[in-house]
Amino acid sequence: MGWEKPKSLFARKRALESISTEEAKAYTFIVDDLHRDCFYDGLCDAETIKRRMEDVKEFNGRIRKQLTAKT
Repeated sequence: MGWEKPKSLFARKRALESISTEEAKAYTFIVDDLHRDCFYDGLCDAETIKRRMEDVKEFNGRIRKQLTAKT
């Protein structure tokens, strides 16, 4: 069966807290910035999306390294 990605943003943050509270804060910052930049005003610049997705890729890489280091 394996590990399943949590569905809600809150559940994802809680799952990340079990790895690192700093990473959970970083995730919240990335998501909050994306929502603020793109969804609150209904306008989202392509460069903003690209920059935020790079942040997400970098974040995912850090989490993968931490998870593989623990096993």
